[in-house]
Amino acid sequence: MELSILYWAAAMLPVNLFNLLLFSDLCGWILKEDPQRKAGWPFGCVAAAALMTVIDLLPAPWWINVLLSALILAIIAVWFFDWQQGGKRLWFVGGFLLLIAFSDALGQGGYLLLEPEAVGWPGPLRRIAGIFVCLLIIFMLIKVYIRMAVSLYREISIFWFLIFLIVPLTCLSCCVFISHLMAAYDVSETEELALMLIGAAMLFACWAAFALFESMVRHMEMSREYNYIRLRREMEKTHYDMIQRKNDEYAGMLHDIKHHLRYLSQLASEEDLTGIRRYLADLQQDFSSRSQGVYTDDKILNVILCEKAEIARQKGIRFQVELTASISFLNPIDACTLMGNLLDNALEGAAGADGDKFIRLQIRSFNTGFTVIRVENSFSGQVRTRGSRLLSTKTQGHHGYGMRSIEQIAERTGGSMEYQINGQVFQTTVLLNMILPDEEED
Repeated sequence: MELSILYWAAAMLPVNLFNLLLFSDLCGWILKEDPQRKAGWPFGCVAAAALMTVIDLLPAPWWINVLLSALILAIIAVWFFDWQQGGKRLWFVGGFLLLIAFSDALGQGGYLLLEPEAVGWPGPLRRIAGIFVCLLIIFMLIKVYIRMAVSLYREISIFWFLIFLIVPLTCLSCCVFISHLMAAYDVSETEELALMLIGAAMLFACWAAFALFESMVRHMEMSREYNYIRLRREMEKTHYDMIQRKNDEYAGMLHDIKHHLRYLSQLASEEDLTGIRRYLADLQQDFSSRSQGVYTDDKILNVILCEKAEIARQKGIRFQVELTASISFLNPIDACTLMGNLLDNALEGAAGADGDKFIRLQIRSFNTGFTVIRVENSFSGQVRTRGSRLLSTKTQGHHGYGMRSIEQIAERTGGSMEYQINGQVFQTTVLLNMILPDEEED
């Protein structure tokens, strides 16, 4: 019994609509949308899907259907996206365009090759199961490519990507089973059409699952940008509060100068040179301890150094800084995490040291494209380790996550982190690569 045109159209329309959604999703990540024409995308998508379905109904050779489908996909992509922004990725977009256009022919040919002795109803609608299998494979290839090609997409944990990849893998297994089921048993037109519509529903379930995943990706990026802004504002506020506090201290010091001058005048009238020298030395030491240092033009780094230097002064720890390089190439969150953990660990170690308490920080260039951060601090000489990992000496429940964060940030730049113990001096060295890897530049 020949399938009616209505059955064939009902089976192919969801397939063509999925093809357009899949290709537009690829273009949306790789190319730049045309904002003026974006509003007409729903109407253009439906019209193109209907036109591709009409082409499938024509009694034409398969290669003509492939060429016409590829032409429609290309027109849709050129009309709604700016291909001038694609660069080298246009080759991949064009390759996937041809692969999607060939999906119908590949699916039907693959079905006939794998099921040559099918005993079930030999209608063309059954071949759509092969098309579903082919489309699901193309879908997974496109998603893997997007993950590799788009830096935003790649930043999400591979764990979550694999979790969402379970959906198309499960649907692929179901489509293979449905295809085999229809080849092994004789089913009615209604049953076969129902199975095909179930397969189409699985296609759109895969698309919806990854639409949810990509929405999560964009939401996390927005949250990250918000954290950047919030962190920078907090740093600026901290810096402002420090300046205000120091200005208040300076105002108090200026108010006290007249008392210092009166006392020095009294010592001078008594010709007490020893007392004058002693008093001036005490004043110099007091002014030095109250001075607000400016270590670098990098505002974020300077705020961190000023804050930690003030904490060190309150704890009686000498804080020495030598800067001949910058870490401004790091994003603000990584810079704060890195320097905050390094200096917090140093403050913790130096605070518990016997005798001379000190922290020495050095940031310098190394070879071409590398920056070295070295922190030395006095400590008690006792460390806790688990395997090759250094554990915190804080209360139970802290397990050296700070050192692990430092190591992860260094490795993300292509660098490394190591620590060394020399008697009662603890040294942490972090090597950072200022040149981003090629995959981050894309």
